[in-house]
Amino acid sequence: MAANMVPARFKRVADAFDEAALTLRTRPPCGSSGSEHSDDPESLTDLSRLVNSFIENDDDEAWEGPAEWAVEDVDDDDGRVGDDRQREEENCCDDVVEARDSLQRLLSSGEDDVTKRSLLEAVERSRRELGERSYNSPDFKRRLMGRLRNQGFDAGLCKTRWEKKESCPRGDYEYIDVNANGERYIVEFNLRGELETARPTAGYRLLAEMFDEAGAAYVGRAEELKKIARIMSGEMKRSMKSVGMHVPPWRRSAYVQAKWFSSYKRTTNNVRTARDDETLFVVPLSSSSSSASCSTRWAQKQRRWVGFDLARPADEIALKERMV
Repeated sequence: MAANMVPARFKRVADAFDEAALTLRTRPPCGSSGSEHSDDPESLTDLSRLVNSFIENDDDEAWEGPAEWAVEDVDDDDGRVGDDRQREEENCCDDVVEARDSLQRLLSSGEDDVTKRSLLEAVERSRRELGERSYNSPDFKRRLMGRLRNQGFDAGLCKTRWEKKESCPRGDYEYIDVNANGERYIVEFNLRGELETARPTAGYRLLAEMFDEAGAAYVGRAEELKKIARIMSGEMKRSMKSVGMHVPPWRRSAYVQAKWFSSYKRTTNNVRTARDDETLFVVPLSSSSSSASCSTRWAQKQRRWVGFDLARPADEIALKERMV
C-alpha cells in the first residue's frame, strides 16, 4: 500500500512543479504600481506555499473560491467505464466546441467599436516602438501606459493584490486599463501565457491558439475578459483532470479571475512616486456585492497603510474626485 502511494505522490509533486515552472516562464517581471513589490525571495516563498498546499491537499474542491468567481464544475467520477466513459468523452468534445464558439465571439467582438479599434492600433504601435525586448522589462507596462496617455487615452496601470479569501491563495498582478466613452477596457499582452497549462489536451491547445490568431495584444471590455477567464478556467480544469493531473490553486477560477477582478490600485504616473503609495485599493464596478463587501473589509484592515479610513464618507468623496 505504502509502496503504491510513493509513485502517486511523486507524480503530484512533479505536476505541481511543472505548473509552477510554467507560471514563472510565461509571466514577465512586473514593475510596481505604487505598492510594495515582492522581491524574488518573497515570490519564491509564496510559490513554495502554493506548491505545498497543492501537494498536501487531496480535496480538489477545497480550493474553490468565492461564489462570485465560480464556474460550473465538471463531475469527475473515475469509476465510470464503458458507455458512461464514452458518453463523457463525447460530451467533452461538445464542451470544447461550445467553448470555442463562445471564445471566438468574445475575441472578435467589438469589430464595430471605433474606440476599441483605435485603442488596439495605439497599443500595437506603442509595442513596436518600445521593441520586442522591452516586454521582459519590469517597467514595460508602465512605459506602455505612458505612451497611451501621450496619445490621448485615459490609461492607467492597475495592480491587484488579494489576501487569501476562503481557499483562494494570496497573490498580486499588474495590468493596464483604459477608460473611454463610459467603458473600461483591459489591455493584455500575454493573455495566453496567463491561461497556459502543462500537458494540455488537444482541445485545450485549440482554444489557447485562438489567442495567437487574435493578435499579440488583447484589448477588451472588462466584462468580456471576465467571460473569457471563466471559459478558460473551466476548460483548463477539464483538460488537467482528463490527463490525470490535479488542478493547482493558481490554475483555478478564483485565482485566475482575481488577477483582473480583485480590488485594485490605479496610477497614471510614468515613474513610480511616493504618491502612488497613497492610492487606495478600490473595488471594480463589475464585482458583486458579496465580493465588494469582502474587499472592503480587507481594505479597512489596510487603511493605516494607505492612509484612508473607508468608514469616513469625506474620504470616499475625495477618492472619487481623485480618480476622475
